[in-house]
Amino acid sequence: MDIKTIQEYGVELRSLYDLRTRPIGIKFLRPDEETPSNAVSPTKDLKCHMAMCQAKAAARRDGKTIVMSKEDHWCWNPLIVYGLVPCEEGTKEFDLVCKYIGVQDPDDAKKVLAGFPKLKYGEFDRLVVGPMENAEFIPDVVLLYCTPAQLRSMLFPAKLENGGIIPSSFDAVDSCAYAVTNPILDGNYRVTVPDPGDYERALAAEDEMIFSIPLNRLEAFVECSKGARTHNMGYGQLRMNMEYDFARPPFYNELFDIWNLPQGKDWDR
Repeated sequence: MDIKTIQEYGVELRSLYDLRTRPIGIKFLRPDEETPSNAVSPTKDLKCHMAMCQAKAAARRDGKTIVMSKEDHWCWNPLIVYGLVPCEEGTKEFDLVCKYIGVQDPDDAKKVLAGFPKLKYGEFDRLVVGPMENAEFIPDVVLLYCTPAQLRSMLFPAKLENGGIIPSSFDAVDSCAYAVTNPILDGNYRVTVPDPGDYERALAAEDEMIFSIPLNRLEAFVECSKGARTHNMGYGQLRMNMEYDFARPPFYNELFDIWNLPQGKDWDR
């Protein structure tokens, strides 16, 4: 997959799902990899620090490409889960985080922190986040901020491509971890709730969710999304109609016939 294709996919995904903000890509860079030429550094270029959620917001809302080294981050969680700083069990930083991780029992808190989806410490020294439509990099993961209705329509092609229901677990915090590192580590789609930082400091709307697509599934997801539209199952194609004995897909009648249940009208979609 090349950069031009990534840009085209960014345009297509925004159109297919009528997204309010741009699809964004995130790529982790090793020390020997070049930073994209259009990337802006918060500390060097903007003379400020950013939380990761704010960098994502600048990408999806303002169309900016942001490069984040550990000196740019203004929140603890991405520093740990992106492997930019050490935080191993038995260290003072590990014990300190356990006190504020939102788990009452100390032993359970240690298990939660130890189980965070973490990239290998020291493998990457920075990351770049930017809108897919003008990306100068191949992302490791793509994030779509969407409404629940848009998410429902995304789950159709994801299920078709994935061969089953999309597994997800939910937390009220640390969306910068779960939406980014989980899909990279396990290669699966992910549904994540924007956390308080995403809401308070990065302006995520109350009706937004995050749908993550790892690079290995991106091409198939886009093609299955286009296929869903040809079968009238794309976003915006569902029709609200409180009608009883409603017309249904033809296979409903086939199935009901097997069960000796009443037949009805086939829909004309």
